Amino acid sequence: MGNKIALANNGQDVSIAFNGLLAPIYSSLVVNVSAANIAGDFFYSIGTNIAPASTVGAKLFIKSNGSGFSFGVLRGTGGIPVYETTVRPFNTNIMVVLKYEVVAGASNDAVKLYVNPVLSSEPVTPDAVYSAAIGTDAGSFSTVSLLQGTAVTSPTLEVDAINLGATWANVTSPVFDYGDVPTTYDLTKDGVYAPAAHIALAGLSLGSIIPDLEISPLSVASGADNNGSNGDGADEDAINVSVNQIRKGISYNLAIPVTNSVLSTKYLYGWIDFNNDGKFQSGELSDAVVTFTTTGTSTQSLTWSSAKTGSIVTGATKLYMRLRLSDQLLNDFTAGTGSTLIDERSVGFVGAVSGSNPINFPAGSNGEVEDYQIDVVTTYDYGDLPSSFENDKDGNVLPGIHVPLLGFSIGSLLDAESTPASVTSPAQNNTVGDNAIGTADEDGITTMASIERNTAYSITVPVSIPSTLPAGTKYLYGWLDLNGDGIFQVGEVATATTTSSTNTTMTLTWTAAQTLTIVNGTLSMYLRLRLSNLSLLDFTTGTGSALIDERSVGNGATSATVAANSPLITFGEIEDYQLPVNSSIRYNDVVQGGVSMTGNSWYFSLPANNTTRRVPDIDGDGSTIWSNYGDLILPAGSTIVKAYLSVEKDGPANFTSAMLKVPGAAAYTTLTPGTSIADRSTGGAFGYAQMIWDITSMIPPNGYVSTAAGGPAGRYFLANPSPFPVSMGGWSIIVVYKNANSKFRKIVINDGWQSFPPGVVQTTIQGLKIPASGTVKAIVGLTGTYGDRGFSDLLSFGKVGTTLTNLADPMTGSTTDALNSSIAWGANNNVSVDGGPAISGNYTARLPISAGHLFGVAESYDFDADIFDATGVLAPSSTPVDVVLEQLSTGGDALVSGSYFISVDVAIPPVLTKSLPVSTIADGGVTKYIWTVTNTASDAVLQTIDFTDNLPSSIKVAATPNASITGGTGGVITAAPNSGIVTISGLQLNPGQSATISVDITNVLGQLNASCSANPSAFTNSSSNITVPSGGILNTSTITPQCLIVTASIPSSCYKPGITSGTALDSKVGITSLSRAGATDPDNWPMVRKGAWLVLESKTKGFVVNRLPFDGSGNPIGIPVADFTEGMMVYDTVNNCLKMYTSTDGGFSFSWQCLNTQTCPD
Repeated sequence: MGNKIALANNGQDVSIAFNGLLAPIYSSLVVNVSAANIAGDFFYSIGTNIAPASTVGAKLFIKSNGSGFSFGVLRGTGGIPVYETTVRPFNTNIMVVLKYEVVAGASNDAVKLYVNPVLSSEPVTPDAVYSAAIGTDAGSFSTVSLLQGTAVTSPTLEVDAINLGATWANVTSPVFDYGDVPTTYDLTKDGVYAPAAHIALAGLSLGSIIPDLEISPLSVASGADNNGSNGDGADEDAINVSVNQIRKGISYNLAIPVTNSVLSTKYLYGWIDFNNDGKFQSGELSDAVVTFTTTGTSTQSLTWSSAKTGSIVTGATKLYMRLRLSDQLLNDFTAGTGSTLIDERSVGFVGAVSGSNPINFPAGSNGEVEDYQIDVVTTYDYGDLPSSFENDKDGNVLPGIHVPLLGFSIGSLLDAESTPASVTSPAQNNTVGDNAIGTADEDGITTMASIERNTAYSITVPVSIPSTLPAGTKYLYGWLDLNGDGIFQVGEVATATTTSSTNTTMTLTWTAAQTLTIVNGTLSMYLRLRLSNLSLLDFTTGTGSALIDERSVGNGATSATVAANSPLITFGEIEDYQLPVNSSIRYNDVVQGGVSMTGNSWYFSLPANNTTRRVPDIDGDGSTIWSNYGDLILPAGSTIVKAYLSVEKDGPANFTSAMLKVPGAAAYTTLTPGTSIADRSTGGAFGYAQMIWDITSMIPPNGYVSTAAGGPAGRYFLANPSPFPVSMGGWSIIVVYKNANSKFRKIVINDGWQSFPPGVVQTTIQGLKIPASGTVKAIVGLTGTYGDRGFSDLLSFGKVGTTLTNLADPMTGSTTDALNSSIAWGANNNVSVDGGPAISGNYTARLPISAGHLFGVAESYDFDADIFDATGVLAPSSTPVDVVLEQLSTGGDALVSGSYFISVDVAIPPVLTKSLPVSTIADGGVTKYIWTVTNTASDAVLQTIDFTDNLPSSIKVAATPNASITGGTGGVITAAPNSGIVTISGLQLNPGQSATISVDITNVLGQLNASCSANPSAFTNSSSNITVPSGGILNTSTITPQCLIVTASIPSSCYKPGITSGTALDSKVGITSLSRAGATDPDNWPMVRKGAWLVLESKTKGFVVNRLPFDGSGNPIGIPVADFTEGMMVYDTVNNCLKMYTSTDGGFSFSWQCLNTQTCPD
């Protein structure tokens, strides 16, 4: 109530006269009663100016009634008031209409009462009527009176909005637009009821609906919903409360549509009752009062800072909000007692009279009031990792949290939760956890690429960025629990930023040094992704700063020196995943050779009863009770370079031992967990176990046979697995071999002891160089336990990001039943392709061979060791590709993925050769190595060349290396002076290109070599000195050993005279201009001159030696080899020395040698 009047019971009355009105007459008023008495009394009357309070007219009474009160009416004096039967509540605004109605006759006019009537027309039936004969009729009216009786009879109340008129419409037509929050919000600081009100002006409104007008505020009860049709109705359309929820501690922004028809300044205000005290204070006003002059429809923004929303009272679920649009500036009382109790701008017409006068300003302004009740939500976006990841450094619960912002997300989906949906370690969280609640919104990663130990790992994440997000940097964080300790440290993070204002992708990369910290044997790993509109901070300086990366929990640290959680919750999203890990990759390299395997199942069955399992014992050794064998078949001429034995079984207990006898061994070797490289169990009451040993050192490099039937030279016996398998499993030996007749192949051997379903088993190989043309040949080897024939499961292979190809089983040809109790090879296995026996289908070089398994005919008893053909699955590519191997059960087959390998024929590698143009030096002399790399194969692709030459022990890089690369692009030579290592990195060769690398070398001072007839290793550089990084492709087989002769150094001057008598050496070489030379000449010249390498004579001529370039083989270009003669001399313009065609081994062989050793002839 605006300029309301408070009535008590002190006996004081007041009247006001008006121009006379003839009956009938109507009067409306708004009453708020706080107390009443049972006797009752009148407090309002319409009469004449003669004894206006009591003589004639209509009187309005109030008396208590039960828990409330009732209104009554009376005409004149002397009669008994007639009261309504309805009980009205105290402290509630109630509109009443009092009517004096003329009835023909004397002392019989009617006084009618209408309480909270429908305003459109006068109701037919009043709430109370006085028409008794007692009381004088009145013909006209000229005074309104307000009366305060005694404490015994009178009510206490407030009255406002008094209207008089001759018709119903005169007193019921609305005048102002009011709000509809509870009445406490419309009290002044002194408790005076002054509801916010505006005069409606066409074309000025909040939202698109023009404000409706009310006789008085239609305030809802405290806590009640005032949205929609509640309160004063549906004209309040400036915001949609269902999508404008508020969160504590998060800045709150409203986009308010407004309409303005007049080009003048308008003012937009907004208050939210954060402390829920039933009043609006200035601290609850929006951060700024918005002023604008824009005409027509526009959108204006109101914002409340995170500091203001942070004051939301704990436990509040709903808050009242008031919006006011005005064509006048509203005033707040700011200087004086009680100035902070309310913001006067939230009440009355235009707030206070001034900043120093709190009285309600009496004149109205044009505009609109809209009140709302908004929801306080406690839902945020959380992660779903195990709870250990959601603690601060001191162990206090502090889950990672973000405020959802529509359109700002990892991927395209976003939802919110009230608490983290943490899974229990080691459970996967890709399909459960957060994804099982509400929307499965974790869509940033759709392909779970496996992580490989000691290999850089990258993921590219799609990010949605709305235009509504302010411009600036956005941050993407990722953590991998590399050390498996259930928390994230700073060494496990990767970060990326973007300034894009539209949808984009962001890439996170973990270095090889980071993934090297993965604990060997890890099969899966938790990943957290966080997208934030603001940078998160890590606590880096102080006690415990290394325990966790604070950016992974809560809101990040307050600062680098303060570990406390930041009070600001940023916009963004958390997505958590569990990724497969190839931390148990056993071999990953390019080799001129291949990979193969042998193995057998622990149990077998007989043809006559192919479903009953039997225990084999075939080795004839009394010390064993359980034994079988498998023969290893490789191409002739192979050398075994790596071998892994894997044993698998069912049963909850881990292996404690197994016995192995290799070819040529007289007895078994007992293998135990202490020497294993993997000791695993799936756990559970009925689990599965696997143990793996590297047995390379145990077997002879030629421990194989080259016939399809096998044989003792390649026979491997396994015996006495302990504890015994319950009903299934087997063993396998996977070997990598080298062979000069083989292709170059990328070979990866892995093992991931994972049971499925549920889930998918995946292995990813990154950066595979495959041929640029033709058919790409590949095979996949796989072992596994409990693969039942007839129950569907898939083994799929292909390029990452493409539809994978289901590989056909080498025994049955089925593409939907990969693990099916078979031990079989596809025809394109490495062994057969490399010239070994043609083997396909059932691998028969083993004993015993089972006739079946539990569900019928098979070649193995619930164990698989198969080689699948993947030829043609990968398309040729001139750039490296990433490939993926995937296992999935689709038909109820329960499976355990054992060991597996992938072999892909790679592009023919570049060829490396090596030369030593000057192969003899004196002690401390200098010569050079020249390496030539050529990339000329028909299927060549762009190759990046990396290799290291580990120089022979007596040779080192010269003090001045003079290192150079000619040809190719890029390339860095690392050749530290006086070191024994030369490294080439990053040299790129296109198909058809060659490059020459040159580095000066010398001998280790004092270490001499007189002869290269035996190629002494200390002075001979061959292919064995070359190492290529894992995965690198380089053919070093064509390198010819380069041996350096180092002779003792001699004095720089010769003081020893030539021998000219006794046993004197003939001088074999001479140049003369005197026309005498040769044995047929009488002078016998130059032989007559003793003890010289070269004899020159002339009386009038000088001496110039022929200058010719030399080729890579060390011969002068342009002189036919047939013309080479001992003693012939030419100056080599390539190596810058005078050369002679001579022998360094006593005449056994001849070659061109630099004359760079000073000596005195003997």
